[in-house]
Amino acid sequence: MRVFVALLPSLASIEKIKPLDVQGLPFHHVSDLHMTLYFLGRRSQQQVLALMSELESCFMQVAVKWQFDAQGWFPNEQQAKVWALQGGVSPSLQEGISHLSRLPSLEIARTFRPHMTLSPFPPNAIGLTMLENNVCIQGEVIFDRLALMQSVAGGVTRYQTLWQRELD
Repeated sequence: MRVFVALLPSLASIEKIKPLDVQGLPFHHVSDLHMTLYFLGRRSQQQVLALMSELESCFMQVAVKWQFDAQGWFPNEQQAKVWALQGGVSPSLQEGISHLSRLPSLEIARTFRPHMTLSPFPPNAIGLTMLENNVCIQGEVIFDRLALMQSVAGGVTRYQTLWQRELD
């Protein structure tokens, strides 16, 4: 199964994000909204169970406050994969990543650029060309859950939560 470690936004944050929907782009299903911290790729059932145990013992306990300052194509306009909220690494996000980086199964394979996908479809997939630049928009998302998620095919949602823990 294809898995990743993610932060899930609070219900209050989801309500603040909903009005940021861009007409012409399909908005992610609410249960799919997340910030990927570690994409792990294919893992066996045994590896997933071991990872759940590692995550359970992780010292990450505090909710993450993240400031976004743009909405646009990610990773960039030329290689657009998703429409997303984008921002820097906040102090609480950095602290959470530091706690997770101590787990044996987790390592960042490439530069981490915080973003939260709002629409999973790139412009060429739906013929949308009017949104070429990032939109300057500011706000805060509070992530109150740490999760291990699985990519799934078909259906209304694209992801399934395999394990989650609330953050204070």
